[in-house]
Amino acid sequence: MKNENEQIQVGMQVKWTSQTQGVSKEKFGTVYAIVEARKNAFGALPLGLTRAQIKFDTPFAGHKRYIVEIPRGGKSTKSDYYCPRMTDLQLAGADVGKVKQMVVEDEGHFL
Repeated sequence: MKNENEQIQVGMQVKWTSQTQGVSKEKFGTVYAIVEARKNAFGALPLGLTRAQIKFDTPFAGHKRYIVEIPRGGKSTKSDYYCPRMTDLQLAGADVGKVKQMVVEDEGHFL
């Protein structure tokens, strides 16, 4: 039987728990891109983002990763982009299918 994380695809809603300064918070978002091992995760991000919208700082990793988009909400039309640990992700709902599929297979660009 496949691990639930191996079934996660672009466009699916996911959740995970993040922790900072001793405070845990559950986050919900949509998988924006899948980044294969040793590929540049920054290359999978949409152009024109500010640094404040990018909530991770490791461009390369030795394992497959998921970039998750979380809209800021309120009057803002911006989203933030996270790259949580694959083992922390859980499916949170049905496939929303609104995000263009992107699998990063080349190095892309650097910010």
